[in-house]
Amino acid sequence: EGFHREDPPPVPQLAVPFSVPEQCQITGHKSKDMKTKAIGDLAIIAYFYLLRVGEYTKPRTYKSNGEEIKATRTVQFRVGDVGFFKNGKILPRNSTLQKLKQADSCTLKITNQKNGRMGQTIHHYTTEKKYCPVQAMARRVYHILANGGSTENLICDTFLAQKKEWFQITRSDMIKQIRQAVTNLNLNNKGIDPDLVGVHSLRAGGAMALKLQGESDTTIQKIGRW
Repeated sequence: EGFHREDPPPVPQLAVPFSVPEQCQITGHKSKDMKTKAIGDLAIIAYFYLLRVGEYTKPRTYKSNGEEIKATRTVQFRVGDVGFFKNGKILPRNSTLQKLKQADSCTLKITNQKNGRMGQTIHHYTTEKKYCPVQAMARRVYHILANGGSTENLICDTFLAQKKEWFQITRSDMIKQIRQAVTNLNLNNKGIDPDLVGVHSLRAGGAMALKLQGESDTTIQKIGRW
């Protein structure tokens, strides 16, 4: 079964500081383009939530004997995998954006990971700051449901009102914006080459941020399931 699956190992990428996803979201807030806004929120979500392996962009596929097959085993996050809470009580996903942004915590359920684990959950509390993973998740869920989506939609789904069609944010979309943020912040002067940065840089950056804040290697390994 393993030989029939084409699931290449992740390529190590440079860790990036929090200023990178922050810059992505600043760019998103200033833009009127829904794709750019979505990328900004997904960058914040990835930095905080995805120390655990998880897929949040458009599923990658390959063809085998004329059949389209998923390139990875991990299942992409859906709206139905997201849960919002306020004072220990559930906030319905179809609440108004204002109400969802009042959530003090949010849970993301991992349906299936590369290592075969299922039903794992990641829970985060609000940072009570402008660049908050809970609020970023609230904007994603509200955008999808407010435009006729359902709990089966992926959190990378974005409705383009002008074209009246859905679009899925891809790895290439994320990489382009992340590298642009690295360039805008002049991080190449600090040894971070934009060409060596990718979507895994957000995951590595989250782990490195914990290390720089004094967390032990063991704690970081437990959080990331390394």
